[in-house]
Amino acid sequence: MSKRATTIFCRHCGAQGAHKHGKDARRRMRYKCMHCSKTFTRRTNTIRSGSHLTDTQWDQAARKFCKRAGESAEDMAREMRMNRKTAQKLNRTFRALVKELEPETLPGNSEWDEAKMSKQWILGGVSRELKQCLLKAIPNRREESIIPWLYDKSDPNGTVFTD
Repeated sequence: MSKRATTIFCRHCGAQGAHKHGKDARRRMRYKCMHCSKTFTRRTNTIRSGSHLTDTQWDQAARKFCKRAGESAEDMAREMRMNRKTAQKLNRTFRALVKELEPETLPGNSEWDEAKMSKQWILGGVSRELKQCLLKAIPNRREESIIPWLYDKSDPNGTVFTD
C-alpha cells in the first residue's frame, strides 16, 4: 500500500505547497509557505492558537462542554487538573462558537414553553420541522416578558404552539 502525499495549505495566505520546516518549542511540526515565506503550525489561526494546552486536553474539554452544555469552570479545572481561569477561558471559547450556530428565528411551526431552573425563568422554543431550538433567560413568566420575544423569534408564516 503506497502512502498518499498530503497537500499543505498556508494558514496565512491560503497558497498550497508549504513544506515542513522543523518543529516549534512544544515539538509540534512547523511549516513554511513557499508563497508568503511565513511559518505556521496546524494550530495557527484556530481557536487553539497560542494555547499551552495539548490537543488531548482540548478534546477532553470539548467533550465535557458538549456533554453538559458547559461544565462549570471549577469542575473542569478540578477534573482536568488545570487552572480555573484556563477552564473559564475554554468555556467562553466554546460558548462563542456555539452562539454562531444559533438561528435568528425558528423556521416553520414552533413549540414554546417556559420553565424555572435554579430561581431563573427560561423560555425555550423548538422548530417542529428542523428541530432547531432557542433558549432565553427571562425575568418572569408574565405575558409582557414572553410574547414580544416569542413573536420576534418565530416564523411569521408558521404556527406557534404554546400553553
